[in-house]
Amino acid sequence: MKRRSFLQMGAGAGALLSLNALGCAQKSKTGISNFFEVMHTRRSVRKYKKDQPVPEEHVTQILETAKMAPTAGNRQPWKFVVLRDPKQIERLLEETIKLRVQQAQKSQEMNEDEIKEYKTNAAARLEGYFSAPVYIGVLTDSRAKHSVYNSHDGPLAAGYICLAARALGYGTVYLTGSIPPKAFREAAKVPDYYDITCVIPVGVPDAWPETPPKKKLEELVVYESFDAE
Repeated sequence: MKRRSFLQMGAGAGALLSLNALGCAQKSKTGISNFFEVMHTRRSVRKYKKDQPVPEEHVTQILETAKMAPTAGNRQPWKFVVLRDPKQIERLLEETIKLRVQQAQKSQEMNEDEIKEYKTNAAARLEGYFSAPVYIGVLTDSRAKHSVYNSHDGPLAAGYICLAARALGYGTVYLTGSIPPKAFREAAKVPDYYDITCVIPVGVPDAWPETPPKKKLEELVVYESFDAE
């Protein structure tokens, strides 16, 4: 294949080559190597098996895939912050609950007993999200050239993380609210010049969610012009 033709290959094909090159199917009994199967079977997982860790080599494979995502001017403004230490994950939970309590107190007065009860209930609601063995914070550097495009570069890398994890047999979920960026910033001591795109738990799903209903393609696609409809 000529170099020009190779460079014109789509991003989807590039992702497929990256996943196949990593030997995903050989690394996990539940992993898959077919690109379209990966795309169609990725799910947002909100509860994980606590007794099944993610090996370091798989974390590395996921991150190696993430760094292949496209960025404006190839500036690669990312920083991927990985939490694996149970103490750090517990700290992240504490910061998340602390933030929720602060938000609740803005709307209502709470005595000590009410605060305690609120923390207990919040921990119960967050139990599934905090059952994963690995958490990846996707950050972008506001000091980078072309930083105006960081709002696109961050989610692209996050998407690659979710797909690479699925290829290896793991579940993920893209979180911006259940684990707020501010809580992750406090737990991981993230400098102010990094913007936090999302937090992604990675682990073996407690159960794979069913495929939710999807709109028909003809409802989503316009060819050439809206005038043609």
